[in-house]
Amino acid sequence: MTVRLFIVVSMLLNLLIFSTTVYSAPYLYVTSYNTDQVLRYDGITGAYIDVFASGGGIDEPYSLAFGSDGNLYVSSRATSEVMRYDGLTGTFIDVFVTAGSGGLSNAHGVAFGPDGNLYVVNRNNNSVLRYNGVTGEFINVFTTGSSLNVPTSVVFGPDGNMYVCSAKSNSIHRFNGTTGAFMDIFAITGLTEPRIAIFGPDDNLYVGDIDKDRVYKYDGTTGSLIGTFASGIDYPVGLTFGPDGNLYVANRNTNQILRYNGITGAYMGVFASGGGLSGPLELIFYEYIPPIPPSPIPEPCTLVLLVSALGGLFHRLRTNKA
Repeated sequence: MTVRLFIVVSMLLNLLIFSTTVYSAPYLYVTSYNTDQVLRYDGITGAYIDVFASGGGIDEPYSLAFGSDGNLYVSSRATSEVMRYDGLTGTFIDVFVTAGSGGLSNAHGVAFGPDGNLYVVNRNNNSVLRYNGVTGEFINVFTTGSSLNVPTSVVFGPDGNMYVCSAKSNSIHRFNGTTGAFMDIFAITGLTEPRIAIFGPDDNLYVGDIDKDRVYKYDGTTGSLIGTFASGIDYPVGLTFGPDGNLYVANRNTNQILRYNGITGAYMGVFASGGGLSGPLELIFYEYIPPIPPSPIPEPCTLVLLVSALGGLFHRLRTNKA
């Protein structure tokens, strides 16, 4: 009897204190440039699932990022905007960064920074702009002191600094992640037209070069060229590492997502295609995690009843021992 009472009280405590969150499997999201859509694929098998996001006036979606609010943000290149979509349903929410805000022209890469704000590559004006990560209001031209020439992508490194592909100067520029001040040309060896740069699980930098049709690997601390990591690609404009640690490449000219061994760079095959994918640009794996509701705080009367139940339990335990 005593054991049963103890179990019941324990269950009551768990129900009062803890809440349960349901997690979904990871999905792969890809911008389909020619169809003005974001397509979704199974993150494990690569099977096509659906058109996840479209509408709202998006035209030539280029880059995408999930915010801390769980919603999806997509740059609309032709309209110089950033669109926001519900991260669970894909429903259009609003134009988060309005056309031309802060001088935005030809919106390319997007990324949320360590400060929670949104950074957008302003291709036609050779800069990166910063916007409030909650309201979408323009804050400032973030990058300064650099001769960026047709920037395309932006990423924050393990050191907290910003790295930007400068396609026509064949280099990766590094900026202070807090002030935006130009630091140096971080990587240049071997590059002829870099379009995308990301950091891997090993903290090294991986760069997709559309002229050489390959992915280069650079030391993430020094910027020194380590070597060609992956080849046999046709216009690699999007790179991401998956939950399995492998590298996934948006192969724009064949409308496929290719997979490479994340350690050796060996080709593993076509991971995803279909669903009308046309002109895949950037891609991202994301596992939707619903916002965790605050744990309910028991009302005073509930606490009194709980304490009384515990007191009764302990009294019975003492009586039984006697």
